[in-house]
Amino acid sequence: MILDGNNFSSKAGEYIGEAISAKPDYPIKKLSFTGICLESIGLTRIIEAVNCNKNVKKLDVGILTDDGLKQLASLLEPNNSLEEISLQETDDH
Repeated sequence: MILDGNNFSSKAGEYIGEAISAKPDYPIKKLSFTGICLESIGLTRIIEAVNCNKNVKKLDVGILTDDGLKQLASLLEPNNSLEEISLQETDDH
């Protein structure tokens, strides 16, 4: 599911994450949010969905702040099915 460059808010990340979590066997291999900042709540829901759906092998979480990167590391700690993670830093780095 490639959602790159859309004008999503954190709320969209919440809804997408909830939809994916509701169908944990759905065969999504890749999630991509390139160029999107999902913010804390949206990022949390997406990572929870990836942790639920063992079919997701590649994840691009989009633009992360320092706090978002820490959050990502913490939330992905129990995940053993994800093979590739991509991200972009905020412009102030």
